[in-house]
Formats: sequence, C-alpha cells, structure tokens
Amino acid sequence: VLLQERAARRKVTIAFDGGGEPETVLLDPKHFALLAYLRYPDIFDAASDLAALQARSSFAEYVGRDECVEAHQDAASKDAFEAAAGEMFKRDHRSAHCRVSWHEDGDTLRAVATHGAPVSVLPVVGREGEEVIRFRRLEYAVLSYQASTGRLGIAGLRKGLRADLAEFFAAHILQRPGFFAGEDCQHLY
Repeated sequence: VLLQERAARRKVTIAFDGGGEPETVLLDPKHFALLAYLRYPDIFDAASDLAALQARSSFAEYVGRDECVEAHQDAASKDAFEAAAGEMFKRDHRSAHCRVSWHEDGDTLRAVATHGAPVSVLPVVGREGEEVIRFRRLEYAVLSYQASTGRLGIAGLRKGLRADLAEFFAAHILQRPGFFAGEDCQHLY
C-alpha cells in the first residue's frame, strides 16, 4: 500500500509488462516490491522511509536548551548532517552508506537515516557446495524534532551513537552546537 501511495503521488503506475498480454499480470506483494525496487528506486526508498517512520514507537528523548528553535532545512545543512552521520556510521564499522530523507509534519521535522548494519556472516549452499557469505543489511535510525518544545527523539540506534547523532542534528540542522548537551537534556521525567 505504501508503494502504491508513493507511486500515485508521483503519478507513476507500477505494473509488470506481460509481454503483450492484454490483461495486467497480478503480482504478489514481494514481487511488486521487487519490481518497484528495480524500476523505481526513488519511490521504493520513499516508501521504505515511511515504513521506518511508522514502525518506530519508542524514542530516546533529548530536550534542548530552548523552545521554538526552528530547523534550518536548506540543502547545505541537510548535506552536512548526512555527511556527519555517514562518518559516524563508518567509524562505528557499519558502513559509509548513509542516506537521509526529511519529512515535515506541522512543527515536527522527521528524518530517516538509512545506513548499513554491522556485517553478517551466513553459511549457505552455493554452486560449489557449502560456502559462507558476508552481507550488510540496511537499518533505519529515525529522528523526530518538535520545534515548539525543543525536543528531539531518536529511535532505531544503539545508545552509544544517539548522543553523537543528536549533536550532529544540533550543529547542522539547528545550527546550535551543544543544544542537546545540557546536564538534564535526557532527564525529562
């Protein structure tokens, strides 16, 4: 459904070419997703990001030093945040891959940072018999900043990396380094 909604917003119809057959071939959801991934990667990424936003319900919260601090959403600020997050993931041995998408909802700015997970090793049966493959899954860190309260929520990321990501957000998006670094920034309740 998310894929279809994202495609409709861009006035794109995702359909399998039946090779001249007069009727449209119905695809099961996994084949439909694969078709979208291969032919419409931007639509697939947008749907994937929205799914990550919807899946996160438990956020670690940081409160900023002030309320009503607006986010700077220019391309340079967003690119700088993405580059800093990418370096953090690279340093953490996850991967240098980092793609951030931004979503506004009233006075709340949400971001999904798609990044590589640590390397996984899996024994499989291959052409020559048993072999071991290495791969890196995608993971999603979700940020949610509400300007009116000065609160930033971070989900989908281990505790040791959250403070760094909060600082990158403060420095690049709010242009206020140390905004979430106060003694009580995480002692909200």
